[in-house]
Amino acid sequence: MLKPILCAIAVLASGVPAQAQDVLPNLADIVEVKLIKGWPLANGDHVGAVTITLATGWKTYWRVAGETGLPPVFDWQGSGNLAAVEYHWPRPDIIETDGLQILGFSGQLTLPITFRPENAAKPLALVASLDLGVCREVCIPVHADLELDPDRQEGAQRLLIDMALADQPRTGADAGLTDAMCQLVKTDDGYHLSARFDLPMLEGRHEIVVFETATPDIWITPSKSHRDGPSLFVETDLLDYANKAASAQPTGIRATIIGQKIAVDVANCLMKS
Repeated sequence: MLKPILCAIAVLASGVPAQAQDVLPNLADIVEVKLIKGWPLANGDHVGAVTITLATGWKTYWRVAGETGLPPVFDWQGSGNLAAVEYHWPRPDIIETDGLQILGFSGQLTLPITFRPENAAKPLALVASLDLGVCREVCIPVHADLELDPDRQEGAQRLLIDMALADQPRTGADAGLTDAMCQLVKTDDGYHLSARFDLPMLEGRHEIVVFETATPDIWITPSKSHRDGPSLFVETDLLDYANKAASAQPTGIRATIIGQKIAVDVANCLMKS
């Protein structure tokens, strides 16, 4: 079942002229969200996916939105016999809009997910609460409540899920990465991060590097990068949400180097003191 976040729609409408409020888009005409069945794995896990289908001209966001946007947020607490989930994000597009670069998808996003049951001998009952943003001339927050019983529903959508799995970022080794080094320097507001990736240039006009960290409550500013031959140099800042110095050095630095054809995942950028 799909429904809007009414309080957010009210905020959006308050800034729109009265004569235009009657023509605000109908969510059912813009976006359809489904939880679809995949297949069981030998270890007892299940593969499935969430699909987000968008009307022409509308976009939604990757797990990191870029310079602006609302990345999807999942809540699986209503599920039964579910121990953990693992998301397999496909490579996002680099989208330029109003002078900003965002990372997202148009047309359709298929997000494969591996579901790990608490007890592999018992059935899974998947229940998700999903908040996401969709944008064209305006951006609209959307809420979707999703349910799936993978043991009872027929018709695994394997081709759709396999295509999304094949579009995941490549590993560094597969992409020709020979070295990666990250360095954190303490600042008054948090940390400054500089990195070097020895990697052949990705196809296309742009390379965007997105950093993520396992440390909660850290905001990472959009990175700036330049190349010197086969080496890609990147700079960014890590701040906590309260805009004060981070209490502990961030851990688990992950980098994704995104091009227009492929992306490269550096799961753990080796820290340099």
